Amino acid sequence: RKMANDRLDMVIFGATGHTGKYVVKNAIHVCKDQKMKFGIAGRRKEALDAIVKEFASDIADVPVILADVKNEKSLKKMTERAKILVNCCGPYRFYGESVIKTCIATRTHYVDVTVEEQFMIEIELNWVTFVHNLAHIKELPALRKKLYPIKLPEFVPKLKSRLLHRSDVSEGWSSPFPSIDRSVALRTQRFLYEKYKERPVQVQFYVTLNGGVLTPGAAFGKTSLIEKLIKHNIKFEVISSTEK
Repeated sequence: RKMANDRLDMVIFGATGHTGKYVVKNAIHVCKDQKMKFGIAGRRKEALDAIVKEFASDIADVPVILADVKNEKSLKKMTERAKILVNCCGPYRFYGESVIKTCIATRTHYVDVTVEEQFMIEIELNWVTFVHNLAHIKELPALRKKLYPIKLPEFVPKLKSRLLHRSDVSEGWSSPFPSIDRSVALRTQRFLYEKYKERPVQVQFYVTLNGGVLTPGAAFGKTSLIEKLIKHNIKFEVISSTEK
């Protein structure tokens, strides 16, 4: 096993993918500023060499490491060369677990860019049997309750829930965006609170539309939007026509 001071500060795995290229591009600036030595890893040497040429041609001696998620030996050779492994190889629910196991075996710090909540919960709960049966998003609340039995303190002042509104930040009409990003951001806030006692930040994601038309079903389904529109003196009508 390599000693910590013999390792690269950072190895970016999956550097040839769309996300990996973005990470490499930005990591170069960080590594230069912090005087860190980094390498890149993936399955195809030709593609990795092309990444070095495109983004790091002015950096001398960037190590290129061959590794495949289906080859445990190659993963171990990769992770034992790094102090920190940045895993950009997804989907993580299929390819993440083997990389994490190898990092644990070689005492390598692990970082990824996942927003796959199921993957994160499964790893943190240590692959509890029922987690493997997770198939629908409706099951996530029960998983979160098991993982976080203690609620965060009450937020003061509390962020108002705003279904449809004009934002002071962006132009146009904004509405909450139903994505997994909010859950991921809240996990970070919980960690900072439990580990460092930092006050959690309230988080919400919105989508803003500058114009256009939403169908009544998409806009009003299972909501009280019509009442809200009337309350704010917004008039509308639904028009339909059939061509003969």
